[in-house]
Amino acid sequence: AGDLALRGGDTAAAQRHRSVAIGVFERVARVRPDVAIYHARTLVKLGDLAAATDPQAVESSYLRAHAVFEAAAAQPDATLTERDELGWSLERLGGAAWARGEFARTFALAQRRLDLAEDLFAADPDGLRAYHLGSALAHLVVYGRQQPAARPFDAATLRRHAERGAAMAAEAVRQQPSRRPFLVLAIRTHDYLASLASEANDLALAGSSVAAWVGFADALWESDRASDEALAHMLLARQAKARLLRRQGDLDGARNALVHHAHLVDRLEPERLPPAINRAQFDSLWADIDLVRRPR
Repeated sequence: AGDLALRGGDTAAAQRHRSVAIGVFERVARVRPDVAIYHARTLVKLGDLAAATDPQAVESSYLRAHAVFEAAAAQPDATLTERDELGWSLERLGGAAWARGEFARTFALAQRRLDLAEDLFAADPDGLRAYHLGSALAHLVVYGRQQPAARPFDAATLRRHAERGAAMAAEAVRQQPSRRPFLVLAIRTHDYLASLASEANDLALAGSSVAAWVGFADALWESDRASDEALAHMLLARQAKARLLRRQGDLDGARNALVHHAHLVDRLEPERLPPAINRAQFDSLWADIDLVRRPR
C-alpha cells in the first residue's frame, strides 16, 4: 500500500502505510525471525521518504535497518542475497553521511562497501555482483573527486577506481544487457572515467571512454524512447563526444555528433528536468545544440 501511495504521489499516505507495516513486522519478528529482512527493507523505504525533510529520521531508519542486515549477513548460513542487502545498506549510510558533511565517515563506509562488493564478486561473478562492485567503485570516485582533501587515497588510485568501476559496469551490462540500472551505471562510470582522462589530457582514454558512454546511452535510449531520462543521457553523451572532437580539431565530426539529434532537446522542459540532467547541464547542452542548429 505504501508503494502504491508513493507512485500516486501521496507521500503522507505512503509514510503512514509504511509506519503501520513496521509495527506489524516488529510484532511478527518476535515469533518469526525470518521476517526481519522485510522489516529492515520497510525501514529503508521509510528513511527514503524522510530524505528531503528530516535528515535525522533518515539516519535513524537506515541505522535500524543496517543492524538487521548486518546480523543476517553475519550468520554462518547467510546467503549472497543477505550479503547484497548489507552492501546496499553501507552505500545508503555512506550517502547519508556525505549529505551531512561527515566525509571521513563517508570514505570509511564506502571502503567497507567496496571490500564487501569485492568478496561478493569473488563468490559469484554474475551481472548483479559486477553491478555491486561497479557501484561501490563509482561512489568512491564521486566522493574522491568532490572532496580530494578528505579522500584517503591518491590521484592514481582514484583513476584505477574509475577504470575498474567502468569495467565492472560494462561487465554487468554484458551479462544482462536489458537491465536498466546496469545501463545507467555504465553510462555514469564511463562519464566519470572520460572526465578524469580529459583532465589528465589523456585523449586516447577519454576517446574510448566517451565512445563506450555513447554506446550505453544509445542502448538505453533505444530501449525506452518515451523516457526523458533516457533522452537526457543520450544527449549528454553526444555532447561529450562533440566537445572531445572539437578539442581534437575535428569540427565537422563535432557538429555531426549532435546535429542529427538536436531537435530532441526541445522535449526537455527546463522546469521539469529528469534526474539525469541538472539545470546547469541543460543550459550547457542547449548552448552547444544552438551552435550546431545555426546555418554554416
